[in-house]
Formats: sequence, C-alpha cells, structure tokens
Amino acid sequence: MDIQPLAGPLEGGTLVTIEGSNLGLREEDVQENVFIGDVPCHVHDYRVSVRITCRTSPAPMRHGEPGSADLQFPVRVSTPAGTTKSTVKFTYTNVTVTGVWPTHGPVSGGTVLSISGRFLNVGSHVSAKLDDLPCVVNKTQSSSHRLVCVTSRASASEDGSKEGESVPRVVRTLTVTVDGAHRTLASPFTYTPDPRILELKPLRSPWGGGRLVTVHGTHLDAIQAPRITVNLFERVLNSSACRVLSIDQMECPSPPLDRDAVLAILEAHDSVRRRRRSRNRRSHKAQRSPRRRDHDGDEVAVDVGFVMDDVASVLHLRKHFPDMRSRLTYMTDPRYYPFPHGVKLYKGDTLVVEGEHINDAADESDVRVTIGGSVCNVTSLAATQLVCTPPELQPDPTDEKGVSTPERLPLVVVHVGQYLRFPLGVLRYERHRRFPLTPEGIAGLAGGALFLVLASFVVLAVYRRKSSQAERVYKLMQLQMDSLESHVRTECKQAFAELQTDMTDLTADLESSGIPTLDHRSYVMKVFFPGVTDHPILNDPKVRPDHPILNDPKRGRRVAGRGGRERGGVGGLVGRDGVVDGLVEELVGRGGRLGRLVGRDDGLVDGLVEEVVGRGEGLGGLVGRGGEWKGGGSRRQPTSPLLTWPIPLLVPLRLSIPVNSNRSTSANPPVRATYPIYTCRSRLLAYRLTLNY
Repeated sequence: MDIQPLAGPLEGGTLVTIEGSNLGLREEDVQENVFIGDVPCHVHDYRVSVRITCRTSPAPMRHGEPGSADLQFPVRVSTPAGTTKSTVKFTYTNVTVTGVWPTHGPVSGGTVLSISGRFLNVGSHVSAKLDDLPCVVNKTQSSSHRLVCVTSRASASEDGSKEGESVPRVVRTLTVTVDGAHRTLASPFTYTPDPRILELKPLRSPWGGGRLVTVHGTHLDAIQAPRITVNLFERVLNSSACRVLSIDQMECPSPPLDRDAVLAILEAHDSVRRRRRSRNRRSHKAQRSPRRRDHDGDEVAVDVGFVMDDVASVLHLRKHFPDMRSRLTYMTDPRYYPFPHGVKLYKGDTLVVEGEHINDAADESDVRVTIGGSVCNVTSLAATQLVCTPPELQPDPTDEKGVSTPERLPLVVVHVGQYLRFPLGVLRYERHRRFPLTPEGIAGLAGGALFLVLASFVVLAVYRRKSSQAERVYKLMQLQMDSLESHVRTECKQAFAELQTDMTDLTADLESSGIPTLDHRSYVMKVFFPGVTDHPILNDPKVRPDHPILNDPKRGRRVAGRGGRERGGVGGLVGRDGVVDGLVEELVGRGGRLGRLVGRDDGLVDGLVEEVVGRGEGLGGLVGRGGEWKGGGSRRQPTSPLLTWPIPLLVPLRLSIPVNSNRSTSANPPVRATYPIYTCRSRLLAYRLTLNY
C-alpha cells in the first residue's frame, strides 16, 4: 500500500491518497475505517478496491497539549475482507514561517517572494496572502525551508488614486496556509511605486552585444531581476539580465542580435509596406509624410524595453515615453588582427593592437585586454588601433581562465563588452630578466655600498684637508711675493733716485767745467798704451817717401788695420762688423733705461746707429779711411790712416750695483753686479762709475 503525501501539519486537513489493492468493494466498506495511527482519516474520494482519498484529523495531544515534535504513524484501512496497514508512516509536522524576501516591490505586482520557514512543502495544499491580496505559490520552486510566491497587483488606495500610481502601501500581515495550519508574519512587505526610466546611454552596440548600457530612473531597486529587451515591430528579438546598482541606476548589457535575421525582418517589412503603398497610392500621396529609415546598411536602430515584474509602462519605452531617446543602434562588430605567426615580442613600454571598427560601438571602459591571468590597462582606443600597458613582469603561461597554453607563453585576449572575445596570440617578453637576490647577496651589496660611502667620506676629508693646506700655502706664498715685490719696488725706486741724483750732479759738473780734452798723442797713448810713457811709436816715423804703404792709402789702411789687430788695438776691434752689431743690439736693448745714466743724450746714439746702418760698413771701415768724412758738415779731421777718428767713439763704462746690500756684513761683503754702459761724445771721455746703494 502506497500513501501520498507522507507528511502534513499537526492541525490536520491534509488530503492523503492511499493506493493499493483489496481496499473494499464499496465506499461504505471503508467509510470510518481509515486511520492514521489511532486518528481517523475521513474519506473524501473513493475508487473501488484501488484508491482512497481521505482528510486527516488533527494529531493527538500529549499530556493534554498539542505535541510540538514530529509524530509518525502508519496508515491502517479496515474492510470486511480484513485490515491492511502501510509499511511507510505518515508524519505530523509543525509548520513555521520565519521571514520573507524581498521586503518591497512595485504596486503592479509580479514580485517573486521567498518565504522562509520549516516544513513549508508538506501537506496537500499551500497558499499565501498579503493581507487580502493573494500571493500565487510556485510549488515547483519551493522546498521544505523555502516557499516561493508571486505578488499580485495592489488594489486601489483609499484616496482614490489609480492602481500603479498609489503611494507606498505597507502590508500588515503575511498569512501562509498549509492544509489546516495557518501561520502569519507581521509587516512583511511594502508596495512601492512602479519604476520609471529617465535616460539610457550609450545608445550604440555591436551586433555581438554585451556593451553595458547605463539606465537612470526612479525606484529601480524595487525590481529584483530586471531585464532589457530589444524590440522590432512589436516583436521581442532578445533580452539580457540587468544589475541594479542603486535606487536610481542600473547597468544592462546590450542583447546580441543575429544581423542576417534582423536584416531579413526589415526587408520583409519594407516589402509589405511597399505593397500597401502601391495599393493605396492616392491616399498615401494625400497623407504622405517623411519617414526615417530604421536601417542604413549594417546599422539598424531597434526599440528598447524592460521586463520589470508586472510593470507594463516600461515594456515599450517609445510607446510610453515618446520624448525619450530609447532606440539602440546596432553596428558592425569590431575586428582585431591576430599576431603574426601567433607570437608577438614585447620589448617594453606599451602594447599596440591593430584592427578595424574598434571604437565604432565601444570606448575604453568597454574594452578589456588580458595577458594570461593579468590585465593590460587600456590607455588609448582609436578606429584601427588599441594601446594598453602590460604588467611589468611576464604573466603565467595561461589564458584568462587559467588554462595552460601549448606555447608556454601568456595568451593575449581582447574582450569587448561581456560577450565578444578576440584571442590574438601569445606574448613573449624580451626585456632583461630580473634575477632574485638572496639575503647573502643583499647583505653583500649593502656592505659594498656602505664601504663606498665611507671611502667617499675619507677621500673627501683628505681632499678638503689637502685643499685647505694648499690654499694656506698659496696664500702665504702670495703674501711673501707681495711683500718681496713691494720691497724690490721700494729698493729700486730708492736706488734709481740716488743714481739720478748722482748723474745730475755729474752732468752739472761737466756743464760747468766743460769736457776735458787731450791732444792727439796723449789720447793715443792712453788708449793703446795705458801706463806707458816711453814707446817707439812716440818717435817720428822713418819711412821712405816712396814706400808703397805711404803711396797707397788703401794698403796703408789695411796694414794699419792688420797691425792694430795684431797688437790688440782698438782698430782691430772696431774694424769687425760683429762688434758694431753687438754694440747696436746692446744700445737698443738697454738704451731705454741706461741711456739716462750716460748723459741723457739719445740723439748721439741715434746718429751713430743711422750712420752705421746707412753706410753698411763696420766701424773699422770708418776708422781706416783717413780724412774721408761722409757725415757732412764743415768739421774735418786729420787724415792719418791710424789715428784719425771721423766719428764719435763709443767708450765702454761699467756700472757696478750691489744685489744684496740689505744683508751685507763685514763677513759677507756686498755682491756687485757690473753692467756695461756705453756713451757717445765728440771727444773720447772714459770713466768708470761704481754706484753703491
């Protein structure tokens, strides 16, 4: 014998169906003879010998109170032929209701409520009410701990407003009835105004769909499972589930559409419209108005609607809200070119992906690029190019779902919206690998860095010390040089002042007393034979008048010149051009300072130089020419070949100057520097000046 159901509430009222054989030949045979345990089960329906339907009575009480624990009893049927007992037992259970979710929904109804409790699926009949409004139970989705029902439309409010436009209504009591058991729950639910759509964006989507459309409106959170639909000529083409973000915002992915099927529907509709126009051409001309094409090549505009429980105002937005932009345009899907040979080398910076129609119906927020399990941040999106920044280190060699790739490299995948996926190939990193450092290596590097820092400080300290020392030495030397220069300057000024004073006195004496002169014989003796008073040359020469030397003046000059050189006389010295050249160089080099010391007569020196340069001959030539004065003027000299001096003679003087006069003592006499000084006079004047300072 089989029984259904196997459980019911303690309050009874459950219709139990008993199926078997030998269950009596008449209904009177089983009337009042069906028991669950010792509790009678009143026959409700009977089929001869095979099936009995009875309604259970309340469960027996224990110790004078209804039992709260589950009670199990076998089913017993008594007939004239005997008593039959079931092998399975019927259970009396205590039904409870603990809560309901959601707690609010639109007044248009259609909200799916989930009532929680225990033993909500027992018995033969279950119902629920929100006050006096029924909530239709769906037993196929219910379970022992969950009862599912759908709310009905709220009735008109007391203020006379229309249904769906009333103010929020709070339900006072939820009543759940399981056969003979009644369970209630206070203030379980609130009816809210129906949601309203205010704005949709963006309004472009690829044929593959998946682009998120942001919906702004009111009371959007009253709907638990909203869906967006795309409609063409009152026909729903497809739909997708939305996600509610707040009371006034939600996101819905655009539903994908079959491009060929949509174009076929449009073509069929256009053909029907053309036939109608051809049949009623006249009336059409009278009422003709411009119509906008719903499609242009691969771009098709469709109507948008929403499924929000039983709210009818959002099923077709263009019909209920004609002023709102609610048409969604479907465009060509983007196309991304795969990597050549399936592999792309990444050398740093950014990753560039080429393609077509990339940004026709998408922006940066709609495109997501994955490299293995990591994300490549999209930085730029153009019509034919996508740029993203890969992670610094090469990701694991898998795809975005963690599945390993045959190339052992991470797979690059471009996701557009929620539905379009474009695998491009694997990515190989070619930057230098970073080698992990062990703790010992880190310690060594830290020690080396510390040593370099200390060495740098030591070198810097030594350098600063040397620099300071060198600077001090330099300053000391500079002070000494300044002191020495000042001292030398002072000494030179004093010496030249004294020298100038002495020379001034000497010049004054010469100007007052005149230049002392000697006769020709005394002059020659003092020059060529100093200290000699008796010399054969003082005697008269005894030479025959016809001697060739006396007859030939040129030969006489050569003999005199040769004799002078053999005797070391002045004629030999002044007869060489080298002596005269040295004399001129000495005059030019020292004349600027020493000219003032020898009579301050630069005109004589200039005359001598001009005479020598102008003639191009040595002084010996001038001396050797008896009486041939070439300088012009009325003065004539004797014409003797040896003792005739037609030009002023340069007489060497020597200037002796001590160089250590400040440090001289009796033990260390002053050291004197002797300098040759030359002066010019029309008569020979020889002096030897020794200047001490």
